[in-house]
Amino acid sequence: MSKPTKSEGWVANSLTSDPKSWHNSSLVSVSQISSSGLRLLCSSAASMRALVRAEGGDDRLKHRILSTVFYEPSTRTSCSFQTAMLRLGGTFVHVDGGKGGNTSAAGKGESLDDTIACLQCYTDATVLRHPLKGSVPSVAAKSSKPVLSAGDGVGEHPTQALLDLFTIWDELGLGSDPPPSDEPIVIVLLGDLKHGRTVHSLAKLLSTSCTGRPVILRYCSPPSLKMPEYVKEYVANASTTDHVTQEEMDDV
Repeated sequence: MSKPTKSEGWVANSLTSDPKSWHNSSLVSVSQISSSGLRLLCSSAASMRALVRAEGGDDRLKHRILSTVFYEPSTRTSCSFQTAMLRLGGTFVHVDGGKGGNTSAAGKGESLDDTIACLQCYTDATVLRHPLKGSVPSVAAKSSKPVLSAGDGVGEHPTQALLDLFTIWDELGLGSDPPPSDEPIVIVLLGDLKHGRTVHSLAKLLSTSCTGRPVILRYCSPPSLKMPEYVKEYVANASTTDHVTQEEMDDV
């Protein structure tokens, strides 16, 4: 595993298989999560799924309150966080900060930093989506309580990418010991790769060795919507064992 490095207020590879490393931590970039941390997350997600199927949830988050603050439209992301809190005995307050939203003082000129600082007086953690790239890391760096990114412009969407990774991990049996195969996993990222924050995060996640198998990333998009160079460079630099191959295509 590469050594932790600090960037934009957060530390790369700082969230590991040690549960204590996650305590009171914000999540603004997938780069924060080490390969061992990703395996812990996938294992925990599988346990949570089993809990919900068997008992509907529990009360481990009783008396905890989450704020979900969305300056862009959302159905699945906002509802998934809210449902998770309710399943585990907690509750939430929702703020619609986007254009036309009527539950945020942003319409009266309140800054994003002030909105989050106010909410943190009432709640234990914040989920934030904002249209400006870099906005969520900036807020998290100043926050006294954890901030979880639900997407920042064309930057990253860590939680959606983590769900995608868990689906791959689960469907291909990557948590098995021994693994069912050592053949390369071929993953095609298709469409608008230039502006797609989820594929930016997913490509970064797959550059780790968390899959336990070689990975071939195929980027398929029109020439004007190619995967940004900075993402490809990140993948190339993070894949220290050469287990990831990147290929570009402009035709399915």
